[in-house]
Formats: sequence, structure tokens, C-alpha cells
Amino acid sequence: MAAIVKTQVHRHRPSWLERLKCQLLLVPEATLLPALFGAYLLSGQATWLAFLGELIICAFILRTALLWFGWRDWRHGRYRRAARLARYAAWLHPWSADTAALRGMIALAQGKHEQAVAFWQRAVDLFPAHVSAQIGLGSALAASGHWNEARWVALQALAHNERLSEAYPLLAETTMHLHEPAQAVLDLTAVGLNTSSEPSIQARLYLTRAEAALSLRQQHLARAAVDQALALLFQCPRAVQAECIYRLGLLRRRLGDYATALHDFERVALVDPEGRWLAPAWRAQHELSFKK
Repeated sequence: MAAIVKTQVHRHRPSWLERLKCQLLLVPEATLLPALFGAYLLSGQATWLAFLGELIICAFILRTALLWFGWRDWRHGRYRRAARLARYAAWLHPWSADTAALRGMIALAQGKHEQAVAFWQRAVDLFPAHVSAQIGLGSALAASGHWNEARWVALQALAHNERLSEAYPLLAETTMHLHEPAQAVLDLTAVGLNTSSEPSIQARLYLTRAEAALSLRQQHLARAAVDQALALLFQCPRAVQAECIYRLGLLRRRLGDYATALHDFERVALVDPEGRWLAPAWRAQHELSFKK
């Protein structure tokens, strides 16, 4: 793994001035409030400066609350409401990398892939050190079918930190979709599983392991990986649950468990009715029903 990462071209490392600019854009209130205090010391105009200070503090609290509730709505599959809250947060601070990242998460969950790529790219541009935004961009690129670009993003993230657990599901999935040896995919899932205990990451890695194992005709390993993914499923956000359940259905169909696969495809609509996996699951359900 280390050899793969080291062969990649490293990104331009931002200067201290660029890093400072990114930090200030992330939380501009940290600059505005001391500036107001300095203006007070110089001018002695307490009333209107205090009013401005209170407005800045209220705007910060409101923006933080909007992001928190938006993230919570995303986790529970309420994407339309989450998108509305994130849009309000963007009005308060248009240059927030956190807001752009949240909007990228929501757009990806809704199946708006091009929007997701644009939002995640903006998050990366605003805060290049935001590693989760880099992985989000890679996930949006993969969802758009840009597998080479998505793999490059994952490798670049790992070039900076080989123990970056979020990168391994993306790297394993893109490696498989680019038709590289299934054993290489199994090796990547093993590294990722040893790196992270996060249920969302592990569930996706186990499913990718099952898919690679089936390619090698190792049905026992595939079934074991499916069971391990199932044990983690309901600790994940709704968007991840829906993706995993849909992939479970595809795996079980390949394993010949048609009744269970059909049940999986039906469950997607119950788990994540606003999400992007609804239409693919509906198509797979009807194809399987017709086949039966």
C-alpha cells in the first residue's frame, strides 16, 4: 500500500499565509470580534460596536445551529429539510467550507451527483486541508462514474496520511470498478478494516470484500463478509444504510438468494425514501420479480 501511495504526485503544500486565510474563512468571527474590540479601544465608541459584536455572535450561533441540525437531518434521511437549513447557513457565510461540505453530503444522498461534485470541490478549494472534503469529492466523482478521478483523489489523501480510514472504502471500490485484480481489492479492505472501527466505513469495506470474494469464487468468504456488514448496518446513517442494503441485494442475487435479495431491494424504500438508491432498488426489484 505504501508503495502505491508514494508513486503519486503530491499536491502543492499551501504556504502559512494560505493556511491562515483558510482558517479565517472557516471561522471569520474569530477575526471580526477581536477587530471590533480593537476598534473600541481606539475609538471609545461602545454602543454601536457592542451592537455589531452581538450581531456577529448571534450569526455565529445561528450558523452553527443550522449546520448541526442540517447534519442531523442528513443522518436521519431528511434531505430536503437538511438542504434548506444548509442553504440558510450558506446565506450567513457563503465562504464556509463546512457548509459546502454539508451541501455536498446532502446532494450526494439525493443522487444529484454533479451538484455534489461542485459543492465538495468548493469545500476543498476553501479548505484544502479538509481531508474529509477530499474523500467526499472522491465519492461524488465515483457516483458520477469518474472512477479514475475518484481513485486519484483517494490516493492523494492517503499520500498525506496512510492511516486515513475514510479513504479505504473509496479506494477499494474504485479499484474494483477499474477491473484491477480482486486480490488487490481484498488486500485494501483488510488494511482499511485494520485502520478503522467506524461502522459506516467497516460496513462498506465488508461489502466490497464480499464482491471481490465472489469474483474469486470464494462464496464462504463472501457470505461471512455479508454477515459482518449486516451486524454493522443499523449503526450507520440512513444514506449509508440504503447503499449497503442495495449492495446486499445485489450480492445475494449473485449468491442465488433471490427471496432475500428481493426483500433487500424492498427495504431500501423504507429505510431511505428520499435517497438516491430508491430508483436503482426499484429497478432491481422489478427485474428480480420478473425473473422469478
